[in-house]
Amino acid sequence: MIHIGDTVILKESPSCTYGIHLKMLEPLIGQTLYVKDFRLSGGLEYIQVRTQLGELKGFFPAKFFSILTESGLIIEPQKMTQTEKILKHMEQYGKITPIEAMQEYGIMRLASRISDLKKAGYKIKKGVCTSTNRYGEKVYFAEYSLEE
Repeated sequence: MIHIGDTVILKESPSCTYGIHLKMLEPLIGQTLYVKDFRLSGGLEYIQVRTQLGELKGFFPAKFFSILTESGLIIEPQKMTQTEKILKHMEQYGKITPIEAMQEYGIMRLASRISDLKKAGYKIKKGVCTSTNRYGEKVYFAEYSLEE
């Protein structure tokens, strides 16, 4: 997983992946770049990079980049686990519900992933929310957030 502050390089020309035209990144292939910001959207990881001159570029899928270590070793980032996605979501947005976990990341068992985070030492609080379903009935669901 790529983190803010990592040094990365663009692996190859990602000119037409996911229907996004990224031709503007081609001059950056092989250059040393730095991760300025990180976002999750629709279950995908995106990073914002800056050049050695400090020029900021937009957000791009993290899968296009490899991590460059201080010794010059190139590391392929690992795919985020469901638990890591949930943690990042709560850090970025403050809370998560089961429907958000399912819609954004395809995670069907949010309570199990929350249990995994608790076992790993994270302090997570659970709230109960109410809403109305499509039949006009009142429904209850959990909402999880990191404790301050």
